[in-house]
Amino acid sequence: MPLPSVDVDFDIGHIPVSPRWHGAVDVVLDRWWFETFGNARIISLNTGFWYKVNFWLYGSTESQPDPNGLLSFMVPQLQEAEDAGERVWIMGHIPMGGRDVFHDQSNYYDQVIQRYRRTIVGQFFGHTHADKFQLAYSNYSYQTKDTATSMSWIAPVLTPRSGNPAFKVYDVDPDTYEVMDMKVYSSDLRSPDIRKILHGLTCTALKISTALSSQAGLTLPQR
Repeated sequence: MPLPSVDVDFDIGHIPVSPRWHGAVDVVLDRWWFETFGNARIISLNTGFWYKVNFWLYGSTESQPDPNGLLSFMVPQLQEAEDAGERVWIMGHIPMGGRDVFHDQSNYYDQVIQRYRRTIVGQFFGHTHADKFQLAYSNYSYQTKDTATSMSWIAPVLTPRSGNPAFKVYDVDPDTYEVMDMKVYSSDLRSPDIRKILHGLTCTALKISTALSSQAGLTLPQR
């Protein structure tokens, strides 16, 4: 079954905002959402609740094994998908295999991933600003191809301090929704040709802004 047309204005490599999927059933809350289409389901989690520098989590002396109920939401969704024979993609900002997430929440997430490894066919994250992937294993003391159970894809992104403009294109099996291959497209900002293009775009944008401001009776500050 072909995927429905998609209009997405969020970037998991940086800040997720306002997902919109045409022809899908959705639930949008302040910390998660899910979409269903065909025989697949997308679950998006605000993994910032598991971030070590999320200082809101330090405001209580009580243990918070599941801040804002992300796991309590995710597990029933995965169980419903398993019962219905659906395949699942999980999306979030911070990948769970890094050192900047809480150990306990990373461990709980891994337990869930291991339990539903035959249902989850894709995990997509950002945060690191680099093109990476992470592997999960059924036995972390014996990490081989035989114990590898799932992969998380991590998208690159440009930041004000590092990186290059980049995006990934995934080849997905239309029946199983598994990622079969991927390509990364990027631009080297150190290239003289790219700098000429960016300079031209900047000059054009400045001329347009100046013209519009002039029509509105505004004066732009000079650099």
